[in-house]
Amino acid sequence: MGMYSMGAAAGEKAPYPDTGVQLGTGWHSTRLLKTNENCVVASQAEDKSEKRTQRFEEFTDTGSFMSSLSMSAKAKASWIIGASGSASGSLLRTYKMDMNSLNISVDLRIARGATYLVPKDEGPEQGNAIRLHSALVQLAEKNPIEFRRRCGDAFVSSIFLQSGIQGVYSFYTRTQTERNEVKGKMAGAYGLFSASASAKQILDKMSKEGRLSIHYTQLGGTGTRVATTEGELRELVKELGTVAEGAAPVEIGITYYSELPNFPQSQNAVDQDIGLIADQYLRLEALINAMNDMRQNRYGYGLFEAADLRRIELLQDSAIAQYDRLKNTLQQCIPNDRDCVYPADLPRDDYDIRAQLPVRMIDIPDAETALNQQDQVMQQMGALAQLPSTPAREYQMRTLENQLAQLRRQRQQVVLDTRFRIWIEEPSIARCNLGETAQCLSVQRRDELRLRYFNQTFGG
Repeated sequence: MGMYSMGAAAGEKAPYPDTGVQLGTGWHSTRLLKTNENCVVASQAEDKSEKRTQRFEEFTDTGSFMSSLSMSAKAKASWIIGASGSASGSLLRTYKMDMNSLNISVDLRIARGATYLVPKDEGPEQGNAIRLHSALVQLAEKNPIEFRRRCGDAFVSSIFLQSGIQGVYSFYTRTQTERNEVKGKMAGAYGLFSASASAKQILDKMSKEGRLSIHYTQLGGTGTRVATTEGELRELVKELGTVAEGAAPVEIGITYYSELPNFPQSQNAVDQDIGLIADQYLRLEALINAMNDMRQNRYGYGLFEAADLRRIELLQDSAIAQYDRLKNTLQQCIPNDRDCVYPADLPRDDYDIRAQLPVRMIDIPDAETALNQQDQVMQQMGALAQLPSTPAREYQMRTLENQLAQLRRQRQQVVLDTRFRIWIEEPSIARCNLGETAQCLSVQRRDELRLRYFNQTFGG
């Protein structure tokens, strides 16, 4: 039987709790906490098969970083309110994202078996399924609050033994051109740890220049050493497959009582919005931090005018207001096991905010050349203005004015295209690659954003 062929329907996964847990134990899925009771009738089985997975993904915010590490929506929400004690949560607490860096997540795992629940053989009259204890069926129907207190809303249906490494490589790139160059050399499913000469070259170069930072945590970890450099981490990755004793409980599979045949269907809960709330909260957090950087380095972003800076301040205030409301919603619905409902009046993505943000001047192609060309034309116009007015001078002046207007229009279009690519296109592609389908922009949505926002520029 395969590792994921459980008697109970394979639900979602959650981090293995620091305090340990047994199969069948009740589980509060929104709080990632076990209960003190086993509320199901089932037997246990074991799978000793081994499965290896390697995943490298570019990410644009903490939420997409969590997705790349296969963290569930409820694990994200629990981390936000400080309730997650998993290895992934520890990594996230020590890592601070920089949106000017190329950020690539690493998730390397060796699954070394699992124990899981299967139906208990109690005769044909009971059916071939895991069931809720008969004494608790009436409690679930008559007193659902007490039932959830004792049993939670789910139970632990599998425990997975794993060893591995989760982490992030952050390449601080000076320009968008350099960012694309690094991304190209890191391309491929195993770019970071492959034998590719181009990948090794860029890793060595960025590391020597102090522009590569690495954060990681070990899953399992017994018998392996701690890496302090990029080279040592590469060696540690090679050792993963030889350290069988490093496997430890890392994840659990949980199954909701609502999937059991004898659970009262009238008590099924709905909390699918919790993922939407957590993801949008984390997207806003990344943008708020980015706008702090813009305000502190205003001239680097072309915010020369007070009005431009004020626009960013107001935009940040709006983002903070949404951010605070989403966090309050999570804080109210998670501890009390309430159904989480996304605030109806709040946006469900961050593209409207992104569409109003400037880019670094160094990310605009040929920005310095374009400004120099404009300065040269303006100097010529200034020199002509000192000459006596003649038909020839007036003709030259009109020619230079048209040339200057054309240069400004060209530069403005380049700025608009760069902003659209950096803040809209590339994040959408990265999110689509991570399976965040709701954040994949349709052609219609892209056109709406272009029409609404990309008719103005900063410092242009």
